[in-house]
Amino acid sequence: MIGGKTMLKRIIALLLAAILICCLAACGSTSAPKGDTSSAPKSDTASAPKGDTGSAPKGDTAAAVPGVTDDKILIGGTVPLSGTVASCSQYFKGMDAYFAKVNEAGGVHGRKIEFLYYDDAYEPAKTVSNVKRLVEEDKVFMTVIHGTSCTLAAMDYLIEKQVPDFSIGGSMAMLNNNVVFTAYIPFPEEGAAMGEYLVSEGYKNIAIIRANDDTGGSYLDGLVVPIEAAGMKVTDVVYNAADVDYSSYVLSLMKQNPDVVVIQGVAATAGKILEAAETLGFAPQWAGFSAGADKSIMDLAPTASKNMIFSYFLPLLDSDDPKAIAHEELVSKYTPGQNPNLFTMNGQAIAEVIVEALERLGPDVSREGFIKTVESISGWEDGILSTLSYSSTLHAPSGQGIYFIQVQDGKFVKIAD
Repeated sequence: MIGGKTMLKRIIALLLAAILICCLAACGSTSAPKGDTSSAPKSDTASAPKGDTGSAPKGDTAAAVPGVTDDKILIGGTVPLSGTVASCSQYFKGMDAYFAKVNEAGGVHGRKIEFLYYDDAYEPAKTVSNVKRLVEEDKVFMTVIHGTSCTLAAMDYLIEKQVPDFSIGGSMAMLNNNVVFTAYIPFPEEGAAMGEYLVSEGYKNIAIIRANDDTGGSYLDGLVVPIEAAGMKVTDVVYNAADVDYSSYVLSLMKQNPDVVVIQGVAATAGKILEAAETLGFAPQWAGFSAGADKSIMDLAPTASKNMIFSYFLPLLDSDDPKAIAHEELVSKYTPGQNPNLFTMNGQAIAEVIVEALERLGPDVSREGFIKTVESISGWEDGILSTLSYSSTLHAPSGQGIYFIQVQDGKFVKIAD
């Protein structure tokens, strides 16, 4: 960050603590219902016998743990393969690539990882249906869910069944329990970093256009803190995830005449907003959050995206960063035809944490053991992200090194730490 690092860290710490306390108060206890110690449906004969720990000793009773056999660990996922944000399915392409690499090397303690996933079109009701199918019919060991809203929809079920999950999202509301993790930076933390940057750059009239969901709300929670601390307000314009025409929202922004507008949305959404703005002759300084920092935005809105600024926390592609180069080679080898991008990089990050936890857990696998092992990861530096740390009270890699990039001459260039 540029300037005010100590103040920002204190702001972020207080903000995350306040949000987490509120979530815990609202949701109450998040443990499985008393008396239900089975992670599989009660009618499932593969449930752990009473008094058993539910672990799966290799070569013994691996069937006691759903999704685990002597030679395989089955992981289930739900992601938008269709719909307005189908581009987000590329997260799973990154996971596919990393799991293929691990399997080629022999798997994890001799077990290959199988990744089975279904389309939910970014509709929470379909997500819930997919998760139940994965857990009850496919008998997966754990799940991976794309999106905050979709994760929140399935969260109570996952808690009830005590199924570990890695979510592609950074809302604090989905992390107030003992089963859901993320490898994505908390949205309030990223929002606060953007707010601090814009204040330091001298912007006075700041606006945001964001999704009408918990992702957008969480990001806004962080964004406003440093801006309001500087005595300013944020114009807040909200869109719906299913929207295809953003003209009315752009007109609302234009009435406020902001000098900078932050777009909270993936590249496909941001591109449509930029197109609408260009058509209407609206050209403020544009900024965006990390999930929008994909090269496709330059194709979607080649003129309006020029000089757009993004917060970012992954290695920068098309650079000499060794981790970025290694990722490009990984995707090229194991998912031919897929372009490496921020989605595939974040997918790799999730897969890396899952594999690292399974490696540390050893051959005796259990859901409870997996959860505790992820919580024990501290100061891990071998993955694509910078130093990773989790705990029993924070299931997100808080403290990632956020920096800022800008579209310059058809590529992303780092402009500030």
